[in-house]
Amino acid sequence: MDVSRLATEHVRRFNRSVEAKDFTDFVDSFADQASLAFDPSNVGPFKGRDAISLAYRVGAPDDTIELVGIEETGPSDAVVRFAWTSDPQRRPGEMIMRWTGDEKVDRLEVRLP
Repeated sequence: MDVSRLATEHVRRFNRSVEAKDFTDFVDSFADQASLAFDPSNVGPFKGRDAISLAYRVGAPDDTIELVGIEETGPSDAVVRFAWTSDPQRRPGEMIMRWTGDEKVDRLEVRLP
């Protein structure tokens, strides 16, 4: 599995969704039973694609992200570092990601800067 490609596609899909203000395609890239968590945050975690979809409908981000780096941590896992486009000097955040065999996002933990 090419997790670098999957991480890059994830960032592109996220940015297209932010720009379109429509997260349907982004959420469709998650597995049915995927999990999404934000740290630190007072929302979530979210379990399942329906809960993730609701989270993005209610609290959609309004800024795109820039890919800073990808560290493959396993055959289907990666740590993806990112910066917010509007504030690239801010300390990068991280996405801890895992994909299923059919290349759907299974786990996404967003560690905010």
